[in-house]
Amino acid sequence: MLRTERYKIVANPEGTDELYDLRTDAHELHNVIAVPGYAAVARTLRRLLYAELVRRGDRFSQWLAFMGDIPDGDRVRPETAVEQHVD
Repeated sequence: MLRTERYKIVANPEGTDELYDLRTDAHELHNVIAVPGYAAVARTLRRLLYAELVRRGDRFSQWLAFMGDIPDGDRVRPETAVEQHVD
């Protein structure tokens, strides 16, 4: 979940993601994730959420990179135990 002053996005691995415009829907009753006019907002917030998860070392970032439509060039490849021991 990521919240800005105006928007809140929730990434749901087992369901539909959620996006709320807190300016027009302070009680978060109307999910606008599928509304075409909010597509750019959703894309931007997913990338911000991904960057924050990577910064924190949260493995959920790997799922979000794949399912959240994060461009390949913006993805961070996680180090694995095998890669750490290869010379």
